[in-house]
Amino acid sequence: MKYLETKFIRKNLNTVFIVLGILIIIYYLYSNYRFAYKTPFGYIENLDNCKSIDCGNIKTKITGISFKDDEQCKAGIVDCIPGSRCRICTPSSTYPACIGDSSGSCVKDGDDPWSTGNHMGCCADSKEFLNTWDGDGRNYYKCCIPSSVLPPPSDSCANINCGSYGNCFNGQCICKDNYTGDKCQIAPISNPCTGITCSSGQVCQNGKCVSSTDNYPDITTQSEGTLQIVNNTSQDPLHIFLAINTQRWTQSSGNGTVYPEVNWGESGNTSIVAWNPLGAIKSQEVMIPKNGYTILNIPSDYPKSRISPIAFKNNTNKPSTTTKMIMDNIYTDQWAVLLEGGNDQVFNTSAVDGINFKVKFQLTSDNTIKTTIINKNPCEGLDQKYQLSIGCRSPVIVDCNGRSTCECKPGTQDCMFSECSEKLFNIPDNLKKYIGKYDGGDTKGVKPFINDTKNIKQNMPLSQYCNNMQSNSGDFTTYCYDYNDLHSSPWFRKPFKAKITYKDLKDNW
Repeated sequence: MKYLETKFIRKNLNTVFIVLGILIIIYYLYSNYRFAYKTPFGYIENLDNCKSIDCGNIKTKITGISFKDDEQCKAGIVDCIPGSRCRICTPSSTYPACIGDSSGSCVKDGDDPWSTGNHMGCCADSKEFLNTWDGDGRNYYKCCIPSSVLPPPSDSCANINCGSYGNCFNGQCICKDNYTGDKCQIAPISNPCTGITCSSGQVCQNGKCVSSTDNYPDITTQSEGTLQIVNNTSQDPLHIFLAINTQRWTQSSGNGTVYPEVNWGESGNTSIVAWNPLGAIKSQEVMIPKNGYTILNIPSDYPKSRISPIAFKNNTNKPSTTTKMIMDNIYTDQWAVLLEGGNDQVFNTSAVDGINFKVKFQLTSDNTIKTTIINKNPCEGLDQKYQLSIGCRSPVIVDCNGRSTCECKPGTQDCMFSECSEKLFNIPDNLKKYIGKYDGGDTKGVKPFINDTKNIKQNMPLSQYCNNMQSNSGDFTTYCYDYNDLHSSPWFRKPFKAKITYKDLKDNW
């Protein structure tokens, strides 16, 4: 019997060793292997479900707020989610990334995690991290660095004297009583509305209080090179963010307030991080009281840029200077209706990403004044998956997972139909040859077809979104998806006068 047992063991010894080897390998992989993959919430690392991870010590310079595990990704916030380590969310990228630690498996200092594909880990206690941006807005992350290496915060107003008619803010003077100049040293020209306070629902014009409902300055009476913004929303005040190049927007008249620029996403500044829906741009904040207006001087170097109205849930008259202030006060899931353009360029309204307010937009164009208006609520009747706290997301973004309605070679009209095109548009037989194949810039090909909203499949969320947005819109329309160029692109011409009026989506004009 013992001989048979010994013979059996010897005969199957190799099998035993193979099984043991497999079990050891499985245990090793289970214990130590880390695998990172990209999701809409960033790089997820298959680790320990946050059971032993405390992100509190690495978020002090970002927000000062501690978030529970499994929180939704929020711009500028560091948190820990099941299946991952600590991460920071950056809204300027479609897929926010995590930040790595100093181990060999993490992103190296200065590397781009989107191209390297390295694992994302967690900073050790008492360390911080920074992020910066390059010219085309992509994210480049710096790994964890000891907090002792970070430069101490400096007082940007320490050596700035704004005199009796201004206060320093973020290193620049904010003037009052209509004084101007970099040190508020230039006295105002006599203003008939100075010292006059109007009751709710009224504004001052030429020294008198008049109803604000329909008595805002007419665009024809504006000075050359000015933009008027009217707040007919329930927001008090309404916060507008104006992108700038080098020169500031300045106030000409009205009862709004214009603040110095903030460079959101500024390199090396951990308190100023890009946020949704603005992104990583340098912009000035304008606050306009309810039923009020402001007229701004358009900077002479005004490039093709954008104007973004942002809805605040906790409204404030204080200008936004840190990402924490923004995240504490705005609806983080909104997407702003945009105005994009510049002098002697196309100047249009866009709801390509989504919409949070109705807009009436007037501008001087080719010796006439052109107007567009959103009369209906584009979000009304859409399924819940498109709805946001304020307004809604574009059906294209949701239904096509952020992909374009067609695929075009950069800087060309050479395009082809994509899966998104087939999903949303009625592609005729004579154009189906361009499904997955570039058309060579055919003037009757992919791009001209996609341009026209009449080619959208009817009874689809996108057709409903566009039809409501563009119904009886006036001289031109608002972009309702990425290549909706047709009828949506007026030119902004001398005397360069424009007027924007904002209204809540649920309200009628």
